[in-house]
Amino acid sequence: MNDPKHIDRIFNPKVVAVIGAKQQNNYNWLRNQSPFTGKLYSVQLDEREIPGIEAMGITNHKSLVDIPEEVDLAIVVAPRAAAIPILRDAIAKKVGGISYFTSGFGETGTEEGVRIQETMVRLAREGGINIVGPNCMGIYSPRVGVRFGGDQPAGEEACGHLGVISQSGTHASAYISTAYRNGIKVSKAASIGNSIILDAADFLDYLGEDDDTRVVAMYLEGVQDGRRFFEVLRRVSRRKPVIIFRGGQTEDGRRGAASHTGSLAFPSTIWQAAVRQTGAVAVDSLDEAIDAAKAFTFLRAPQGDGVACLTGTGGPGVVMTDAWAKAGFRVPPLNDHSYGRLEVFYNVIGGYFRNPLDIGGTTRELGNLETIFEILDEDDNIDLISMDFRGGPFGGPPQAGAAGGPARSAPEADGPRPAAGPAGADRGDRMVEMLQRFQERSRKPVVLVQGSGTTETSIAETRAYLVEKGLPLWPSYLRGAWALRRFVDYHRFRASVAEG
Repeated sequence: MNDPKHIDRIFNPKVVAVIGAKQQNNYNWLRNQSPFTGKLYSVQLDEREIPGIEAMGITNHKSLVDIPEEVDLAIVVAPRAAAIPILRDAIAKKVGGISYFTSGFGETGTEEGVRIQETMVRLAREGGINIVGPNCMGIYSPRVGVRFGGDQPAGEEACGHLGVISQSGTHASAYISTAYRNGIKVSKAASIGNSIILDAADFLDYLGEDDDTRVVAMYLEGVQDGRRFFEVLRRVSRRKPVIIFRGGQTEDGRRGAASHTGSLAFPSTIWQAAVRQTGAVAVDSLDEAIDAAKAFTFLRAPQGDGVACLTGTGGPGVVMTDAWAKAGFRVPPLNDHSYGRLEVFYNVIGGYFRNPLDIGGTTRELGNLETIFEILDEDDNIDLISMDFRGGPFGGPPQAGAAGGPARSAPEADGPRPAAGPAGADRGDRMVEMLQRFQERSRKPVVLVQGSGTTETSIAETRAYLVEKGLPLWPSYLRGAWALRRFVDYHRFRASVAEG
């Protein structure tokens, strides 16, 4: 029943029906589907609701079976009492899949909720129909315009390569919105809730074969069939990275998971060992998941673990060095040839270039920054470059705190400040163009990070600017370093699998 071809019908529907949309909620589930490229129907019995639906230009039927076309995906937002009758109609109609936003089932632990859920499972298995959820947000498929949030991007230009699977609707929405803010476009997403028919393994199996999906990010609280899940996870991880953020890591958290989605969470020691053996990428927060996804989306894998740290002042250079060392990287001296080339032009007054490199004064001439990158590209002690990149104060193009600002006005300043006005904006553009050229020709990834003292506004402005340029930004030294740790470890796992 859970054939990937059947799941594909859910993600690429030609006909969608929304069951139970009401004016009280501004018909939001119908409005969510406004970009849908296929045919959209409403199913609503209440005569008071029908005029508002038809005023939107959407045809309403009083029963799912009355729709004159095959229905690929039905989205249920009706009360729990209607769940079983709707399911019977969907089976009779041979609907491709049915997604229940409706909650109040097994996750409640009540006799009635459990009874209704068990009946739904029996009917679905007998009738050969796929259920997403219940107690979930359902399906997001940007290419065809199926959405569970009205602000979620849609259309061909919105479709990317990150697949999302989440037992939490909130986390599914957050994965999607945070990914897009960071320049990562989503291929497909599924909020799966109680997972009574289609579970995490089914969706992972599907995304593992999906050509649009190159990276998978998951939020899980538990799985229905542990053996099958880990078999699928092991197989998919050998083809593409699977990032897993797990809820219910503590005893209290596992109790919360049981009441949230009815999940039975594994003890952490068993879970961690199993995930590690599959080669999946384990993280402890949504932020860490997006940090890792950025590395997999934008960067080439480095050939080793030697890091060059570029900052605008001495203190941040020390802290950046600590961050990379804590994540298991080396911050080695450069080779003698590199030092000989740097000595020709380097401003050593208030700066240094042993590694970390304090380059704030030296790079008042932007050409010097390009030369530094050329030197690091040729240095066999260096495998990747980390640069502190600070944003501009006006919402316009940023300057690099490590490389682009004017000379420091005082020794105690945290770092060079952005140049003001059009000249500063032009300088930021030219610097980013240089970074783009370097990334196109070099095997060594550049990790742009922001250190302490950077405001939230500055981080958001800088990130938005860099997203337009196709460059990722990590909002702290540690987050950048640990994202690369996971990135490197995964590629080493893939290499060991290929060799073995």
